[in-house]
Amino acid sequence: MRKQAVIISAAVLALILIVMAVGCPPPAKEVIIGNQDSTEQDIIGELMKQLLEDRGFKVQLVSGLSPVDLRERMEAGNIDICADYTGVAWREHLGRECKPGMDNNEIHRLVKKEDLNNGLVWLNPIWNNKTYALASLTSFAVEHGLTTLSDLASLYREKEGEIRTSVCYEFSIRADGLPALKKYYNFEIAESSLQIESSLETSGQSLKKRECDVAMVSGTDPAIYENKWYVYADHKAFF
Repeated sequence: MRKQAVIISAAVLALILIVMAVGCPPPAKEVIIGNQDSTEQDIIGELMKQLLEDRGFKVQLVSGLSPVDLRERMEAGNIDICADYTGVAWREHLGRECKPGMDNNEIHRLVKKEDLNNGLVWLNPIWNNKTYALASLTSFAVEHGLTTLSDLASLYREKEGEIRTSVCYEFSIRADGLPALKKYYNFEIAESSLQIESSLETSGQSLKKRECDVAMVSGTDPAIYENKWYVYADHKAFF
């Protein structure tokens, strides 16, 4: 019988602490933690490792995994615990439709319910709102009087899509990515003005070097603060 694995977000750290506080002895087996290849995953994985080791567990930390590889290892029972994203699980792993404006609590509830059939248990989330976002230099937003994505969409229409725009390759082809965003906010980007980058990081670097006017970034990227970029408000809740 396949063992159950646990997918978590960092709020589970408090749950583990409570279990240990009431005197439950740790199992003799080694606990294997899995990480995806990102900074925040490395941090959360290391926090879990240190906490479990402090409570007497023997821990192996497996890092640098792709989302698909991590999921497959969890389902096979080769990894015991990890942090994962409810939106990715709902859309990519479970193959369900993620509609703009869906409440994050609803997504968590649906993923938790469906993944029980896969032997996976989702615990309480931290709601780290890691989403895509569109950003510009603050001077560009001020010059054109822009505050929201609707404002930006209007400027795209006014300029017939001729605004230098940098996005990462993954976002440019995802069904819930750039094609859906353009449809949702009703704008187009001229092919000659669209720069496809290998990653979000390189997309942000294009903005930093002023090689574009609008760039796709992660909403949790510290470069937003460091460079004082302006992030357009997603007031229609696409992301």
